[in-house]
Amino acid sequence: MIEYVRLIVFRNGLYLYYSKKDMDNVRVKLNITLDDFSPKDIHYIKSLLKKGKFPTMLEPFREEIEIIKNKFNYLITEYKKENLVLPSVKEFRILIKNKTDIQSDNFLQLLNNFIEEKRKDFIQSPSSLKDFISFRNSILDYQLEHKCVLYLNSVNRDFVRNYFNFLQHKREPNKGFKTKGNLDGKTIKKRLDVLKYFVKWYSNEKKDFKYYNNLISILNEQTFNTKKITEEVKKVTLSLEQIKFLQELNIRGNNTLCKVRDMFVFVCQTGLRFSDLISLNFGHLEKINNQYYIYRQSKKTKDKYYRVEISDWLFEVFKKYNYNFNLMSNQKSNQYLRELISDYEEFNYPTKYLNRETNKPFLFYEVITFHQGRRSFITNLLDNGYSIVEVMERTDHTKVSTLEKYVSSKGYGNRNILNLWSN
Repeated sequence: MIEYVRLIVFRNGLYLYYSKKDMDNVRVKLNITLDDFSPKDIHYIKSLLKKGKFPTMLEPFREEIEIIKNKFNYLITEYKKENLVLPSVKEFRILIKNKTDIQSDNFLQLLNNFIEEKRKDFIQSPSSLKDFISFRNSILDYQLEHKCVLYLNSVNRDFVRNYFNFLQHKREPNKGFKTKGNLDGKTIKKRLDVLKYFVKWYSNEKKDFKYYNNLISILNEQTFNTKKITEEVKKVTLSLEQIKFLQELNIRGNNTLCKVRDMFVFVCQTGLRFSDLISLNFGHLEKINNQYYIYRQSKKTKDKYYRVEISDWLFEVFKKYNYNFNLMSNQKSNQYLRELISDYEEFNYPTKYLNRETNKPFLFYEVITFHQGRRSFITNLLDNGYSIVEVMERTDHTKVSTLEKYVSSKGYGNRNILNLWSN
């Protein structure tokens, strides 16, 4: 007769493994995938499960696994009460088939299905999935923090309020959390937007909009006003001297930091968005009168084609990486970039932005990102006499108001108009 043996990993999915003495068995698939884990982590998880140990990496799923395992074990117990024996493999399969609703409205499983559909939409631009992945990680952490398993009917006013507060507070270290918390209003709005898209997707699938209409009603309440906790956008730019310093920097023995430096200087001198940088390929190059250009359509806006010149140095860098910069995620790139420039006094001066935790100004290297490279490109062009139109032709902007958001206070502020009259 069949009985539960252990949790196993099969084809990057988690399964409850049931078996009987003659080795006939049933694998019951859970709606949990390990696609976001590295091959090394998956191998480690498999080895621990074989020993009957529960890996700490799976801690966010523990409650969900236990609930579903208990439901299946309940089916076996009820069968035994009625028939005085445990079910056979064939009978157990019939029990499972008749109970397809056990995981049907599980929040995370439905969310995984939603993200997989989005993954197909963004197959050419995987970085566009980052907000959806971040939302899923925050839900995993929410379940871990509250020791609960979410279902679609969990999306009520209490959940939204608790989730809203959860995003604002910093996570305790060494608790197995995937996210750090302490989010500002702008980022919290992104998480709530994904929640809204997800519930709308589910409603469309089921042709039933009760959950979606209820969620919209809740989010429209003043209680969830994210503008109140939105921090000022940190606008910093690298000067031409700082960019040149990075370009000429001799980096030895660390290929990762060298790649990040090359990619960042490329952004500073072309103004590319990160999504455009990592999707760049040889087909986006054109040569006119011995001058190389990037000529392409933006991954983000797809409004129009834009063209921007690249120097011989940038061309050689691009060539060095086989015309492919898709080397690491935006988050990792920013992390390594800060690590790289933190060692140099050229990037260790205080900014005007205050760190809420230390009550001290952020140092320049602490707020630098690849997007600040795009901002540097725009500001340096404007500071050196290029017109708004000339800049917009190189950055894919269609509105002056949007372009102005990129310009740091350093932009126009250090230009003395008296120089115009004296010259």
